Amino acid sequence: VHLRDRSRLNDDPTATAALTDYQTTRPIRLGPDRLTDPTPTDPTDLTELSKPTTTKGTITEMADHVTSISTITLEGAKLAADVALSTAREHNLGVCVAVVNATGNLVLVHRMDGVVEIALENAIAKANAAITFKRDTGALSDYFQKDNSLGPPMTSRPHILAVEGGEPLRTADGTVVGALGISGAKHAEDVVCSKAAAEAFTAAG
Repeated sequence: VHLRDRSRLNDDPTATAALTDYQTTRPIRLGPDRLTDPTPTDPTDLTELSKPTTTKGTITEMADHVTSISTITLEGAKLAADVALSTAREHNLGVCVAVVNATGNLVLVHRMDGVVEIALENAIAKANAAITFKRDTGALSDYFQKDNSLGPPMTSRPHILAVEGGEPLRTADGTVVGALGISGAKHAEDVVCSKAAAEAFTAAG
């Protein structure tokens, strides 16, 4: 039976069986040397697809070119934000809270009732400043005021706000894994909430 003549196979069970046998036992061509594998292959067996395709040594070599970072989780962000909000309530303050992770991406925001919308933008900008420079925004403001060559270019950026109320969030060993920004009250009041949140986060882990 000519295997290319597919139209004849439907009426010829013997030819159909021959084609099935051919498809499941034909050699597999591998690489430029065209080596053959005489082992019959089952077209329904997907185990080969699950095997890693990395070349030996590749993973070891790549380890020299990549790194991993520690970053805050959603639960960690909630912990810091809850402390900031409870501190604000204790002082009869209305604030917005923003938490970003180690790469500056927003994890969560909270805006207390009645707080102006611009405070939300400011809270995010303070958190961005804290994570970018890995220091609290009060100290960052002081630094910028001393260095006129650096201050104006940095503080003119809309996503950077270097005034009190932004804190890097550190683990117990000092690793910065995120940052928190507070806005909505006076700067001196924002910082009370942000420092309480940062201290509670570090103490928790």
